[in-house]
Amino acid sequence: MTTAYAADPRRVPPGQRSEPRQRPRAPLAVVPSDRVRPAKTPFVLLVVALLAGGLVALLMLNTKLAENSFRLQNLQTDSAQLADQEQALRQEVAVNSSPQRLAELARRQGMVPKEYPAFLDVRSGKVLGQPKPGAAAPGTGRPARR
Repeated sequence: MTTAYAADPRRVPPGQRSEPRQRPRAPLAVVPSDRVRPAKTPFVLLVVALLAGGLVALLMLNTKLAENSFRLQNLQTDSAQLADQEQALRQEVAVNSSPQRLAELARRQGMVPKEYPAFLDVRSGKVLGQPKPGAAAPGTGRPARR
């Protein structure tokens, strides 16, 4: 063992150890870091551009909504007018298609009601009943009673 300690000058036998030597320390200094900070300007410009784009999009959306609101109001007004017109036309058709009105219009055109009508059977093509021409009463436009 002694030869091992003697062969290695760094090793000192346990009994012969001395106080560790103190080396003089170098003064401390700030070392610049190798890390490069990204520039803030592109990020700020990106955020400002996104905010401006969002504001413009919001303004356009609001304008379109207001425009569509006016259009909807105009269409609703037109729809109400057309509904009123449709109701008036339906009422006119109902009045003109009543049996009394049809009979009056037929009399004005010189038509007379038939007392004994005849019917046609569509399947067989036969005439059912005795067809007789209608006769108008003189000067009244009404059929004569027999």
